[in-house]
Amino acid sequence: MADLTPQELIDLAKQHQTPQAEEQLMTMAQPWLKEGMEKGRTEGRTQTLLDQLALKFGPVSAEIRSRVLAAGEPELTRWIGGILRAQSLDELFN
Repeated sequence: MADLTPQELIDLAKQHQTPQAEEQLMTMAQPWLKEGMEKGRTEGRTQTLLDQLALKFGPVSAEIRSRVLAAGEPELTRWIGGILRAQSLDELFN
């Protein structure tokens, strides 16, 4: 059952609407939900940083945009915190 897609799990739960099936579905869906929430949080932080960069320094170059889009959580956290103190893009990213 661990190899089922999310849609297959939903279909299975609809066929067997029991408390046990619903509980199993929720248990199996937790990793997907967590992954989706983390992805959404990262995308939101990324967009926030890009917006802040544009407001503070003007249009964001393709190079900087690519770097921000490829960044992980530790880099995003450092840059989001540093943008308030940075006087230039070079100071923020180096």
